Amino acid sequence: MKNYICSGKVLDKVLDSTVAAGDVVEFTDLIGVAVSGGVSGDTIAVNIEGVYTLAKRTQEAFTQGQKVWWDKTNNHLTSDSDPAGSPGRAIFAGYAYIAAGVNDITAQVKLPC
Repeated sequence: MKNYICSGKVLDKVLDSTVAAGDVVEFTDLIGVAVSGGVSGDTIAVNIEGVYTLAKRTQEAFTQGQKVWWDKTNNHLTSDSDPAGSPGRAIFAGYAYIAAGVNDITAQVKLPC
C-alpha cells in the first residue's frame, strides 16, 4: 500500500526538558512513555500504545476499565478530568488496566491509542 507510513505505536518527540526512560512525556492532548532518556533538544522515541505502571494519586481508587487522566501539575494519574477546577491541567491518559486501591502509589494504565 503506497500511503502506509508506519504502525503509529511510537512518536518522536523533541524534548524541552530532561526525561528518563519510562517517564511520562506529554504532547498537547496525549501522553506517552519515553523509550529512552534525553535532555532538552534531543529527539527520543515515545510509546503511545501499551500498558504501563505509572504514578497515581493515593487518595483515590480506580476500577478496572475506568477512564484516568494525567495531572500535568502533580505528575500522577487521577480520575478527575479537571483537577482543582483547572481546565487544561489534565490529559486523558487511558483506562485502568486493573483495579488500584486508595493506598496504591501506582496504577497500570492502558494508553488509549
